[in-house]
Amino acid sequence: MKRQNRFVIVCMLTAIFIGLSYASAAEKKSVKDLQDDFRDLKFGMFLHYNMATYKEVQWVAGYPSPADFNPGGKVDTDAWADAAVAAGMKYGVLTAKHVGGFCLWDSKYTTYDIMHPDCPYKQDLVAQFIQSFKSRGLKVGLYYCWRHPGFAEQYKVLPPECDPATHTLKEQNEFQKKQIAELIEKYPDVFYIWNDGLDDEVMTAQDAKEFFKTTRPNVLTSSNWWDWGKKGTPFMDIAVKEVRHFPETNTAPGETCWKLESGWFWKKGTPTGNVKGIMAHMDKAYNRNSNFLLNVGPDKNGNFQESSVKALTEIGKLLGVNIPKKIPAQLPDPDTEPPVTSKPEKVYILAGQSNMVGIGQISGGSSRWGQQFIDPVVSIYEGPYSPTADYETMTPIETKKLESFGGTNPTPYPKGGTAVTRGFIQLKSDGVYEFNAGYGASADNIMEIDGKEVYRKEAGKTPVRAGFKFTAEEKYPFKITYLNESAGGLGWLWRTDFPGTLDTVVKTDKKFPHLIDDKGNWTVRNDVWYKGVVTATANKWLTVGCGAGASSIGPELQFGHIMGYYHDEPVIIIKASQGNRSLGWDFLPPSSQRYTIDGKTYAGYKDSPASWPEGTTPKPINWYAGKQYDDCFKATHNVLDDFANNFPQWKDQGYEIAGFVWWQGHKDGNEVHATRYEQNLVNLIKSLRSEFKASKAPFVIATIGFGGWNMTGPHVTIANAQLAVSGEKGKYPEFAGNVLTVETRDFWKDASISPRNQDFHYNGNAETYMMVGDALGRGMVKLLNEMK
Repeated sequence: MKRQNRFVIVCMLTAIFIGLSYASAAEKKSVKDLQDDFRDLKFGMFLHYNMATYKEVQWVAGYPSPADFNPGGKVDTDAWADAAVAAGMKYGVLTAKHVGGFCLWDSKYTTYDIMHPDCPYKQDLVAQFIQSFKSRGLKVGLYYCWRHPGFAEQYKVLPPECDPATHTLKEQNEFQKKQIAELIEKYPDVFYIWNDGLDDEVMTAQDAKEFFKTTRPNVLTSSNWWDWGKKGTPFMDIAVKEVRHFPETNTAPGETCWKLESGWFWKKGTPTGNVKGIMAHMDKAYNRNSNFLLNVGPDKNGNFQESSVKALTEIGKLLGVNIPKKIPAQLPDPDTEPPVTSKPEKVYILAGQSNMVGIGQISGGSSRWGQQFIDPVVSIYEGPYSPTADYETMTPIETKKLESFGGTNPTPYPKGGTAVTRGFIQLKSDGVYEFNAGYGASADNIMEIDGKEVYRKEAGKTPVRAGFKFTAEEKYPFKITYLNESAGGLGWLWRTDFPGTLDTVVKTDKKFPHLIDDKGNWTVRNDVWYKGVVTATANKWLTVGCGAGASSIGPELQFGHIMGYYHDEPVIIIKASQGNRSLGWDFLPPSSQRYTIDGKTYAGYKDSPASWPEGTTPKPINWYAGKQYDDCFKATHNVLDDFANNFPQWKDQGYEIAGFVWWQGHKDGNEVHATRYEQNLVNLIKSLRSEFKASKAPFVIATIGFGGWNMTGPHVTIANAQLAVSGEKGKYPEFAGNVLTVETRDFWKDASISPRNQDFHYNGNAETYMMVGDALGRGMVKLLNEMK
């Protein structure tokens, strides 16, 4: 026998065995068990969406052209599923084939389907629906319309390959059974077939039951055309009532189908029903041993009506649905509404080494202006500044050439009126620049370059700036009009399109637009307070400058924006960090024991020094294993222990530890520390949770990522160790659903497009720090949603 033939036979036997095993497993659940499972679902979404949608009718006649099924883009089935979740639904049923015979899947028995050459969509909508609903934990069922002898001739129901005008009832049934079997086999996640038009005029109840149970035993069936048997038992597994209720004495598993809008299929102007009325029908259905299947009809673009989405959300709220809050791809501007005061503060503890401290550069650095200005002359005009005065046509009372403009010792301005300085500005480098014109009271002025206003600050107001693009060595006229008598020549300028700075990333590249307001100033969140301890010691509402200094950022910026958006209550970020620190030594957590490798003993928690020859007595140094752990988290405790004084505005609310974030690893780049990193990280997670009495608080870790995917050596071991503790890996069952590692190597930016050439500081690239913070924030939200 040829090897290839043997292989084919083995594959065939394997497939048969798998199929038998599947059938055997499915048969272990009785129909009653499946019915009980169905009852537990209680509330589902019926989706009437097919060719009738595009004809704006309830039953379509004849065979409309497949070209008519044109949503104008990809149907957002994820939005369907999200709306179902928001309403508290547990399953969905889609009209895979309705009257008219058009199939929403690629059927091998007809070309009259969504993959028809004339159909613009050409995507398996059934598969898309199943994926969207399944990904959100919802069960899926499919509606299938059977051709009934009672249908008028214009209602074809079956595709042209089995046109009822030219095929017998037997041929029609065989065709329909093939399509049902195809759906069940093609989509193994389908738990329920909702049959329309199937009764004993199509086939006997016994034949129908036998067909479904032999096709796949674990699929439940219903039919709206079979109502009740003589003894009150439904012919199919689930009894169905459309827009009417079961009797009060019902004990059999049922399903009451209702419409959210006035029709099953969408039609322009279709009104959405009253939520109060829908809830009353739902209660009545539940009291009569029936699930409630509520129909929602997508429009021609595959979207739900806005009023219907609102109604579904309202239903969910009335049912007490806890809807996981999704973080949009682009965050909105910070909400100006104050956070709620009825819940405890959410405290997030961020820790790590220098990159958690934050080295992302905000700008290329500002500098005092001076030699960039050519032939500056100040003119003094009579009287205080007036916005209606035309100083270009007025005669000054005094004019003075400014020998020194800017720098540290500028020429004093004459007093006694309104000062206007004119001249030229010339820069040595191309780029977009912004200005701070003036110091103290003299900062109240209006600055123009080449006729464009680049700076304005009125008394008591925030400055408004606009960047100006310079060509190197080109001279541009400038004018500064001072708004008070404190005029002076001091000022600062900085480049805003320096590669990799936050200025460039946000203002030039137009990324993270939520970081600036309409006036171009950095936004400030009034619902997130930042407090740094040890290093990065800013203490303020979250904005830029909470990194290593006022001119830098760390991951806390985007992380805080995400958590502020996610929570209704205020958020406090406490960042406890220090650069150049190792988890294997400085940050070594409690419970970490000393160990010996290759004749050398390495320190456990509180030991000193870091290592010593095996069998000898070590001589301590002025540092010990875990000292940075102690220093950082003692400082964190000090903040929380004096919560009322540190955060007097929230002293009556109290707080809870909402989560931990860790980003570190560079300093563990020797082989010994790298091989112990995973064990030390597990100890760190357990120690911090124990230390702050937050045993199940979510813990998110960012991998080290400098060098990106070109990283080599022990640092790769560290990254793999960080990934290994992530709960979904299954290596640490107690971390499942509450520990998550996010990968950061994709965020690496080369020095050529960054402010610095320091790979261990991620080249100071602000976009990298924002992306890391974004991944950490979204990871935290993922865990919080899963833990609800």
